[in-house]
Amino acid sequence: MLRDIALLQKRELESRFQEAYLVFSLPRFSFKVKDQAGHNKKIYCTDNGLAVSAGFRFSGDKGALYENLVAVALKKEESAGRISLFYWRSLQNEEVDFIIKEGLHVTRLIQVCSDISNPKTLKREMRALIKASQELHCDELLLLNNRVDRTETFRWQDAERPIRLMPLWQWLETSAH
Repeated sequence: MLRDIALLQKRELESRFQEAYLVFSLPRFSFKVKDQAGHNKKIYCTDNGLAVSAGFRFSGDKGALYENLVAVALKKEESAGRISLFYWRSLQNEEVDFIIKEGLHVTRLIQVCSDISNPKTLKREMRALIKASQELHCDELLLLNNRVDRTETFRWQDAERPIRLMPLWQWLETSAH
């Protein structure tokens, strides 16, 4: 019972933060609207400075701040009606941070990782992108990171995909319209 009360309080607080435009949420991607409604949403803060000063969970995590910054930029595009924005999670809990849908088609998959110097981290991020690419039939794959700028073909099982690795600052510069 206490857990139910805590969950209700959390949802109420989350709702009030959204009404005040302090946070926004992204639904989990599914081709079925009913499934989207049934899954947890990802919550982002509308301002990284606010996130750090207010002590949100991710304030000390550079990767989470990078992801939040991208979420805010993409949310502006969504608010202008140019795209629909989601995140994706596999049955094995692999996740792609942003699924961009234009009209009826998924057009871009974006993963955000502040540091891809560890080969295990890079492999994990690439695997998630390739799996989502297969499931969602999308070939535009982007991994935003701290400094690497190149396109590389990655292989996972029997799938091979070119993935664009791009520094976050460069993406922000080119996406700011």
